[in-house]
Amino acid sequence: MQPVFKINDSKFIYTSEEVWRRPNQKESLQKDTLLAGNIRVSSIDSILNIIKDISDTLIYKTNVSIMSGGMDDITISNNLKKVRFQLHNASDVRAKKIAVILNSYIPSNMEKLYLFE
Repeated sequence: MQPVFKINDSKFIYTSEEVWRRPNQKESLQKDTLLAGNIRVSSIDSILNIIKDISDTLIYKTNVSIMSGGMDDITISNNLKKVRFQLHNASDVRAKKIAVILNSYIPSNMEKLYLFE
């Protein structure tokens, strides 16, 4: 189970989801809603400001020194632009800034979004 934070217009939903499966595994992905609410327009503007100068549609980084671990996946999409961060045991300053904004909506007693350091 992995934390998933989705925003649609000014609403967000924070879930715990089974996001990985084996190639031949049936698609029985579980999903538990942890939190739902509204996101401020200023937060959305801040996220869009972080990605505004990125010309690529995919930012892929990997740390080949680590054989196992995790993959962080952040996709920002609106009518004008789509940027996806795929970070395999790696970090990106812009993705961390986005996580900080999203984590501000998650109460301290809940698991926050975590990006590789």
